[in-house]
Amino acid sequence: MNEINPYEAPQVEDASAAAPEETVESPTEKTKTQPTFHQTLVTSFAWQCLVFLLTALILDGGTSNRLAIIAAIGYWITVGLIMVRRSGRTTVGDMLFARYGYVLCLAVACLSRFVLNRLA
Repeated sequence: MNEINPYEAPQVEDASAAAPEETVESPTEKTKTQPTFHQTLVTSFAWQCLVFLLTALILDGGTSNRLAIIAAIGYWITVGLIMVRRSGRTTVGDMLFARYGYVLCLAVACLSRFVLNRLA
C-alpha cells in the first residue's frame, strides 16, 4: 500500500535540482531605472543653483535669496548626516529626501519666515 500521509513532508530527491540557484545582485551594481545617490545629489544641486539664480532676480532686498540659502544649508546638513550614518545603505526614504528634500526645506524656511513676521 502506497498511501500518502498528509502530515508528512514531501520527499525531494535532489535539493539542487528542485530549487534553481538564485543570483543575488550586489548593492554596487547600478540599474538603469533607479538613479544612484550621487546622481540624485547632482540633480538636486542643479535645481538649487536654478532657485538661487531666480531668487537673486527678485527685487525684495535679498530676503527670498537668504531663505533659499538657509534652506540649502539645512538640506546639505541633513544629506551629510544621511551619508555619514548610512554610507552605502541608503533607503527609499533617504533617496526621496535627497531628491525632494530641498523643496521641503524651502517650504519650511518660507513658512517660518511668514510666522515670525506675523508674531513680530
